[in-house]
Amino acid sequence: MTLQDWLERIEQKTPQNFIRPGLFHFGQVAQRLNLRDLNCPVVTVGGTNGKGSTATLIANLWAEQKSPIGLYTSPHLHHFRERIVIDGKPVSDEMICQAFNEIEKTAAELTLTYFEFTTLAAFWIFRQYQVVGAVLEVGLGGRLDCVNWIHSDIAVITSIGLDHQNILGESLLEIAKEKSGIFRSGRLVVFGGSTDQEINSFLKQRAEYLSCPFWGGNDFSCQRVLNHQENFDKGNWHGENLQKQHRMIENLRLPNVPLNSIAVSLQTVSLMSDIGWIEWQESSIHYVLQAFKMPARFQILQEIPLVIADVAHNLDGVYWVIGEFQRRWPNFNGRLHLIFGAMQDKDWIGIINILQPYVYHWWLTQPNIPRATSVENFIKKLELNAASHSTLEIGNITPVLDAMNDNDAVLILGSFYVVEPFLKNFQNPE
Repeated sequence: MTLQDWLERIEQKTPQNFIRPGLFHFGQVAQRLNLRDLNCPVVTVGGTNGKGSTATLIANLWAEQKSPIGLYTSPHLHHFRERIVIDGKPVSDEMICQAFNEIEKTAAELTLTYFEFTTLAAFWIFRQYQVVGAVLEVGLGGRLDCVNWIHSDIAVITSIGLDHQNILGESLLEIAKEKSGIFRSGRLVVFGGSTDQEINSFLKQRAEYLSCPFWGGNDFSCQRVLNHQENFDKGNWHGENLQKQHRMIENLRLPNVPLNSIAVSLQTVSLMSDIGWIEWQESSIHYVLQAFKMPARFQILQEIPLVIADVAHNLDGVYWVIGEFQRRWPNFNGRLHLIFGAMQDKDWIGIINILQPYVYHWWLTQPNIPRATSVENFIKKLELNAASHSTLEIGNITPVLDAMNDNDAVLILGSFYVVEPFLKNFQNPE
């Protein structure tokens, strides 16, 4: 069977959007596969926003010095292979098919969810490659996520925000409790910080209870510096080493991700260097950051008129996108168009309320998946707000570009499922 055949087979058993919190079935199959651990140092990355960029940046910095380094993230943007990466390169279809075959045989009578199946495949593949280090992105929450089957040596939480409240809890504190489930007794913890002091206090206290050395948002930062000579952002990172002594790097070339993702990644790498996993090499860090790119994270697809794609799909993510747009184009005097779609379990009404003061015209679209919010629901909300809007076939950006002037801009927002078809068609026009 091809990889696509396997993915369809797995999804027929349990749809991709089916979530079963808990490790009972997963753990039984993992034990049968002898996957109690990965036999290497592990960094587990959780959080509401910035998990994927932080995990990828940590893995790239690690792989610059050591090999092979495994990276597991989800979801993917274009191809499933993106989820399982060795030294910056997706593994082959053949290797994933081999893993799926082994897992299906081993699972026997046990039914696995899509995410359980694919996570086991990542762990199995990492063992075949004998990785010397692994970075694992939590899928949802932390405590009951199957990535948490593997004990982390460094637990990273990028941020705490409102998302998946139907599963994780309605309050930030409930969400923080779930995400702190990736902490392990005596192991290191890095937290990107929160504007809510109750969250900062809770996670620090939780780490202290488990005797985990803790680095929070006040212990490290990444700040932009003025850079008028060159056409890119520069920044300085300040953080600490394992002994809580100050450490810094200046004049970093900043990639297209939030500063918090960079700050958390470098703090994690600082600790990794002090426990002997890698060396603290400023030249290596400069090199990796200069080359680092994350697709669909404030990705500029076209300059005139301006086209930007971002997978922001919750309130904090959307606030960041709007803030970044205003920072980069403080004197923008064109019209802002928005291509928008969202999943039913997201606060799409809250997102519309945030964006409406900035948007000239809404282009409403709907991915072809059951979880997608219908365009009709968007229209009801926007008509209530008397907002200008049109419907748009998913992936077809031509009507939007035809309606724009050269000094206009369009943001493509909503989720991986919304952005991917537009990104694909934009980069590969017929």
